[in-house]
Amino acid sequence: MKYNRPLLLPFILAACSGGGSSGLPDGRPVDVEGFETYTTAHNGYARVRRSYATDADAEALAAFEDADPADPAGYRQLIALNEARYGDRMNIEVIAEVDTPDGPATRLVRLTVDQAPFSNEQGGELIAATGRFYLRGANYAWATIDGGPLLAGSDDEGLVNMVIDFDSETVDLNLRTGVGGESALRSEIEVADLPLNIRSGAYGGGVTIQVWDPDSPDILSVDGSLRGNLGGTPDYTDGVNNLSTSGLYTADGVDDATGRHVRIDGVFVGVDPNAP
Repeated sequence: MKYNRPLLLPFILAACSGGGSSGLPDGRPVDVEGFETYTTAHNGYARVRRSYATDADAEALAAFEDADPADPAGYRQLIALNEARYGDRMNIEVIAEVDTPDGPATRLVRLTVDQAPFSNEQGGELIAATGRFYLRGANYAWATIDGGPLLAGSDDEGLVNMVIDFDSETVDLNLRTGVGGESALRSEIEVADLPLNIRSGAYGGGVTIQVWDPDSPDILSVDGSLRGNLGGTPDYTDGVNNLSTSGLYTADGVDDATGRHVRIDGVFVGVDPNAP
């Protein structure tokens, strides 16, 4: 009698391959240079960090690691998020050098966004393999033009729109800062189809950043990069999605039209626009 059982083996292998230990797809790779990324040991948050620190900053940075640090002399933590809105979803740290305790930042030292874990798996299945989610929030930027002083821009509605598309595994972003109040810098990023990993929540890629020179009519454009993470779960409770996001972006280059140099770094955060 002839047995055909060996013919089943390729089918079994095909059914079990291509998705890691859980059998789910690994998702699109997101590899963006210029950012330090890892999962923190103390709370399991997804961290994105850029550091401009020198050896002279080491003592000050160590002071910021205390449980309840006071800003050491000559340095300041620049961002205090709206706890009611962002709560335990993320931790944001922007450390800068300052001339006086209440004066403006003169140099960035370190930028860090820690995003609460992202979960898109339940019972061995993806919670969301399809559908779109929308986030809005705040955006902060710091730039120098032609080596001039550090200009700060911010907008509590500066994450104008974020579209998270699980079908195409992409993210579209519109980020802005404007001039007014304490914000002295107008800037904008508008980018489509950034790669998104629907398993890890990581996303990012190349972006073009526009910066308006406050002392001339020039609008300067430079190429840079952006790296962010999703947190929470891609589902809805009481009509509000449970996702949040945070990320960093950076550019250091020359505007092709004018030959002028721009260096800019930024931080953004976001939640469902209908979240309280």
